[in-house]
Amino acid sequence: MPKYRLLTTDELQQFEKEFIDYLIVNGIDADTWANLKIEKQGEAKKIIELFSDVVFEKILRKAKYLVFTNGPYLYSFRYGERKANLYILKFQDVQFASDSSSQEEILEFIRTNQDNCDLQLQEKNYTNTREQEVFAMLESGCIIEEGGIFQFCVKLNKNSDPE
Repeated sequence: MPKYRLLTTDELQQFEKEFIDYLIVNGIDADTWANLKIEKQGEAKKIIELFSDVVFEKILRKAKYLVFTNGPYLYSFRYGERKANLYILKFQDVQFASDSSSQEEILEFIRTNQDNCDLQLQEKNYTNTREQEVFAMLESGCIIEEGGIFQFCVKLNKNSDPE
Protein backbone atom coordinates (compact mmCIF):
# COMPACT_ATOMS: atom_id res chain seq x y z
CA MET A 1 0.00 0.00 0.00
CA PRO A 2 1.50 3.36 -1.00
CA LYS A 3 2.19 6.00 1.61
CA TYR A 4 0.32 8.60 -0.46
CA ARG A 5 -1.38 7.17 -3.55
CA LEU A 6 -0.51 5.52 -6.82
CA LEU A 7 0.44 7.81 -9.63
CA THR A 8 -2.18 7.77 -12.35
CA THR A 9 -1.32 6.45 -15.80
CA ASP A 10 -1.02 10.03 -17.07
CA GLU A 11 1.24 10.99 -14.15
CA LEU A 12 3.41 7.91 -14.74
CA GLN A 13 3.78 8.93 -18.38
CA GLN A 14 4.93 12.40 -17.25
CA PHE A 15 7.61 10.72 -15.11
CA GLU A 16 8.55 8.09 -17.71
CA LYS A 17 12.26 8.95 -17.78
CA GLU A 18 12.47 9.01 -13.98
CA PHE A 19 10.59 5.69 -13.81
CA ILE A 20 12.99 4.07 -16.26
CA ASP A 21 15.93 5.38 -14.19
CA TYR A 22 14.23 4.04 -11.04
CA LEU A 23 13.85 0.60 -12.62
CA ILE A 24 17.49 0.57 -13.76
CA VAL A 25 18.77 1.61 -10.32
CA ASN A 26 16.76 -1.27 -8.87
CA GLY A 27 18.23 -3.76 -11.35
CA ILE A 28 15.16 -4.09 -13.55
CA ASP A 29 15.78 -3.90 -17.30
CA ALA A 30 13.12 -3.43 -19.99
CA ASP A 31 12.62 -7.17 -20.60
CA THR A 32 12.30 -7.92 -16.90
CA TRP A 33 9.77 -5.10 -16.48
CA ALA A 34 7.72 -6.33 -19.44
CA ASN A 35 7.64 -9.83 -17.93
CA LEU A 36 6.74 -8.53 -14.45
CA LYS A 37 3.75 -6.62 -15.84
CA ILE A 38 2.42 -9.81 -17.44
CA GLU A 39 3.49 -12.63 -15.11
CA LYS A 40 3.79 -10.95 -11.71
CA GLN A 41 1.32 -8.09 -11.71
CA GLY A 42 1.36 -7.82 -7.92
CA GLU A 43 5.11 -7.31 -7.91
CA ALA A 44 4.85 -4.77 -10.74
CA LYS A 45 2.18 -2.88 -8.80
CA LYS A 46 4.43 -2.85 -5.71
CA ILE A 47 7.23 -1.29 -7.77
CA ILE A 48 4.84 1.39 -9.03
CA GLU A 49 3.70 2.02 -5.44
CA LEU A 50 7.28 2.51 -4.27
CA PHE A 51 8.06 4.78 -7.22
CA SER A 52 4.89 6.79 -6.54
CA ASP A 53 6.03 7.36 -2.96
CA VAL A 54 9.46 8.51 -4.17
CA VAL A 55 7.87 11.01 -6.57
CA PHE A 56 5.43 12.37 -3.99
CA GLU A 57 8.10 12.65 -1.28
CA LYS A 58 10.27 14.72 -3.61
CA ILE A 59 7.39 17.03 -4.56
CA LEU A 60 6.08 17.37 -1.01
CA ARG A 61 9.48 18.16 0.51
CA LYS A 62 9.92 21.02 -1.94
CA ALA A 63 6.38 22.39 -1.55
CA LYS A 64 6.35 25.27 0.89
CA TYR A 65 3.43 27.40 -0.28
CA LEU A 66 -0.09 26.34 -1.27
CA VAL A 67 -3.11 28.34 -2.34
CA PHE A 68 -6.80 27.62 -2.66
CA THR A 69 -9.60 29.86 -3.93
CA ASN A 70 -13.28 29.32 -3.32
CA GLY A 71 -15.80 31.99 -4.27
CA PRO A 72 -14.99 35.10 -2.23
CA TYR A 73 -12.28 33.32 -0.20
CA LEU A 74 -8.57 32.87 -0.71
CA TYR A 75 -6.51 30.57 1.49
CA SER A 76 -2.74 31.03 1.32
CA PHE A 77 -0.64 28.50 3.24
CA ARG A 78 3.02 28.38 4.21
CA TYR A 79 4.30 25.03 5.45
CA GLY A 80 7.35 25.44 7.66
CA GLU A 81 9.30 22.76 9.48
CA ARG A 82 7.09 22.66 12.60
CA LYS A 83 3.84 24.42 11.73
CA ALA A 84 1.68 25.80 8.97
CA ASN A 85 0.61 29.42 8.66
CA LEU A 86 -2.58 30.36 6.87
CA TYR A 87 -3.88 33.67 5.59
CA ILE A 88 -7.60 33.73 4.89
CA LEU A 89 -8.83 36.59 2.73
CA LYS A 90 -12.56 37.16 2.35
CA PHE A 91 -13.48 39.58 -0.40
CA GLN A 92 -16.63 41.68 -0.26
CA ASP A 93 -18.94 41.64 -3.30
CA VAL A 94 -16.45 39.83 -5.59
CA GLN A 95 -15.50 36.23 -6.21
CA PHE A 96 -12.59 34.43 -7.79
CA ALA A 97 -13.25 32.96 -11.19
CA SER A 98 -13.66 29.19 -10.93
CA ASP A 99 -10.49 28.71 -13.00
CA SER A 100 -8.25 31.08 -11.02
CA SER A 101 -5.18 28.94 -10.77
CA SER A 102 -2.14 30.95 -11.84
CA GLN A 103 -0.19 32.93 -9.30
CA GLU A 104 -0.27 35.99 -11.56
CA GLU A 105 -4.09 35.92 -11.92
CA ILE A 106 -4.57 35.49 -8.18
CA LEU A 107 -2.11 38.27 -7.31
CA GLU A 108 -3.79 40.62 -9.76
CA PHE A 109 -7.18 39.83 -8.24
CA ILE A 110 -5.86 40.53 -4.73
CA ARG A 111 -4.20 43.81 -5.81
CA THR A 112 -7.37 44.97 -7.52
CA ASN A 113 -9.64 44.07 -4.61
CA GLN A 114 -7.36 44.47 -1.57
CA ASP A 115 -9.37 47.37 -0.17
CA ASN A 116 -12.48 45.17 -0.06
CA CYS A 117 -11.22 42.21 1.90
CA ASP A 118 -10.97 40.98 5.45
CA LEU A 119 -7.71 39.31 6.40
CA GLN A 120 -7.20 36.70 9.08
CA LEU A 121 -4.03 34.86 10.09
CA GLN A 122 -4.00 31.40 11.65
CA GLU A 123 -1.34 28.85 12.49
CA LYS A 124 -1.48 25.13 13.07
CA ASN A 125 0.94 22.59 14.44
CA TYR A 126 1.14 19.38 12.45
CA THR A 127 -0.81 16.37 13.61
CA ASN A 128 0.84 14.16 10.94
CA THR A 129 4.16 14.59 9.16
CA ARG A 130 4.60 17.84 7.27
CA GLU A 131 4.54 15.96 3.97
CA GLN A 132 1.30 14.12 4.86
CA GLU A 133 -0.33 17.45 5.75
CA VAL A 134 0.76 19.02 2.44
CA PHE A 135 -0.41 15.95 0.52
CA ALA A 136 -3.86 16.08 2.15
CA MET A 137 -4.19 19.74 1.16
CA LEU A 138 -3.17 19.03 -2.43
CA GLU A 139 -5.69 16.20 -2.62
CA SER A 140 -8.39 18.58 -1.36
CA GLY A 141 -7.75 21.02 -4.22
CA CYS A 142 -4.89 23.28 -3.17
CA ILE A 143 -2.20 24.09 -5.69
CA ILE A 144 1.51 24.61 -5.10
CA GLU A 145 2.71 28.16 -5.60
CA GLU A 146 6.02 29.97 -5.31
CA GLY A 147 5.26 32.12 -2.28
CA GLY A 148 4.32 35.40 -3.93
CA ILE A 149 0.72 35.19 -2.79
CA PHE A 150 1.65 34.44 0.81
CA GLN A 151 4.23 37.25 0.84
CA PHE A 152 1.64 39.68 -0.56
CA CYS A 153 -0.66 38.66 2.30
CA VAL A 154 2.18 39.41 4.74
CA LYS A 155 2.38 42.94 3.25
CA LEU A 156 -1.39 43.34 3.54
CA ASN A 157 -1.05 42.35 7.18
CA LYS A 158 1.28 45.33 7.82
CA ASN A 159 4.47 43.35 7.11
CA SER A 160 3.85 41.06 10.06
CA ASP A 161 5.46 37.81 8.90
CA PRO A 162 4.19 35.05 11.22
CA GLU A 163 7.52 33.19 11.41
